[in-house]
Amino acid sequence: KIGDIVVPAQQFNCSFTQRIISESINGTMLYISTDYVFDGKSPPFAHDDPTNPLNEYGRMKRDGENEVLKVDKG
Repeated sequence: KIGDIVVPAQQFNCSFTQRIISESINGTMLYISTDYVFDGKSPPFAHDDPTNPLNEYGRMKRDGENEVLKVDKG
């Protein structure tokens, strides 16, 4: 079933995030991630822990998060 929603979800989590970033001038963006970007092996997780998503949702959220981090390391 995930295959039916991968493209729209990918567009929302990554492509749309890229577009918001590229069209932003001097604003603030809040990107809400998920613990699905981690594999669950060593909780609790810190925001700067390495990611290792176990499913497509986690990979898409990680990809969107990475787009944000390319422009703002804070």
